[in-house]
Amino acid sequence: MDETRALLDALMGPNRNKKETNAAGAVPDFAGKTVCKNFLVGFCPHDWFTTPKRQLTSCQLIHSELMKEQFERHPEMEKYRAWYEEDFLNYLQPIARDCDAYIGRERVKCRPKATGDKIKLPRDVKDRVDEMERRYAELVKKAEEIAEESVGKSKEYMTDALMVKEELDNIKGKYATEGFQGEDICEVCGVKYPLGNGGADWHDKESHKKGKTHTGYSDIRDKIDELIGKRKDWEKHKTSRKKEYEAQLEKEKKDEERQKRKEKQREEERQREKEKEKEKERQELREREQKINEQEAKEKAKREEERRKKEKEKEKKTDKSKSRRGKEGSGSRSRSRRKDRSRGRKGKSDRSSSSRGKKRDSSSAGSRRKRQKEDKPPPPPPGPPPLPRASAAVVALLWPTRGSSSHDCLKEALSPPPP
Repeated sequence: MDETRALLDALMGPNRNKKETNAAGAVPDFAGKTVCKNFLVGFCPHDWFTTPKRQLTSCQLIHSELMKEQFERHPEMEKYRAWYEEDFLNYLQPIARDCDAYIGRERVKCRPKATGDKIKLPRDVKDRVDEMERRYAELVKKAEEIAEESVGKSKEYMTDALMVKEELDNIKGKYATEGFQGEDICEVCGVKYPLGNGGADWHDKESHKKGKTHTGYSDIRDKIDELIGKRKDWEKHKTSRKKEYEAQLEKEKKDEERQKRKEKQREEERQREKEKEKEKERQELREREQKINEQEAKEKAKREEERRKKEKEKEKKTDKSKSRRGKEGSGSRSRSRRKDRSRGRKGKSDRSSSSRGKKRDSSSAGSRRKRQKEDKPPPPPPGPPPLPRASAAVVALLWPTRGSSSHDCLKEALSPPPP
């Protein structure tokens, strides 16, 4: 898009959609800041030189032939030409000074005239020459070794060796100093050329003048000389230029301020749009959070409802189990009462039977005791009554000596009675 606009500006001018006005005080289209003034009064050499060390600063302004024609038709063309040519001279003089400095640096690098038969090779070229010489020797050796076996292969190796030898001789011929007349540098463009016959690959003093570099610097130097001769004509326009230049600066300042205000307004509008977008995002985030909270509340209420249902079901189950246990307990109590009643009736019957049995046993036992009494022998006759217990004093006085029969009788008399 930008390239298309630049092309249209170059062909039809930056104000191609507006009508041309020649009103008094109106600034012409070619006086705009986007138009190259050097192109209007001569040329713009920004793209003339392609060598990296010699390239000029690129010019991004409009180079339009339409603007140039409008400039030449303008009634005040002489005034504008004087202004633009002065600026053009100030642009070209540093380019010529840089070229002179380049010539001074490159002059010391020119090779002098040869004084003997010697070959001076650069380091990279010398490595290449050494590799080619090794290659040539290997091919010759292979051709000699295989000559007895196959003459055809030997000829192929020799052909390759001769091609390598020819290329090697060409390289050495370029750097051979035998008969070399030396180098010089052009005082206009700074291009080096050999003196005398330097070979087909070299430019001589005359042939290099056809190149773009020499032609470009020659035009620049000629234009500088031409503009220096017009300095007297510029003096009468300096006062008007100062006034108009100040007015133009004031206008440009206002335009810049207006442009800054517009840019500021656009920036504020962009900031408002950004704030709206951020507020919209925040609102969406709040709505999303609200939806999430509502969904969580619904899920929580649902879980609480399920929990209450489970508790009710659990209570129902416990009530049923309690009622079942109560029924089972009453049934068991009635069964136990029935068992106790039956057990009581059985106990009564057992007691009655046992009493009858006891009566029978007692009657049989009485009869047995009667029979035992009848069969038991009579008891012996009673013995003498027991003697009364003596006091301690009497015992001490009457205590016989140990070991006598009376001692034993006393001991037995004083011992406590058996239970």
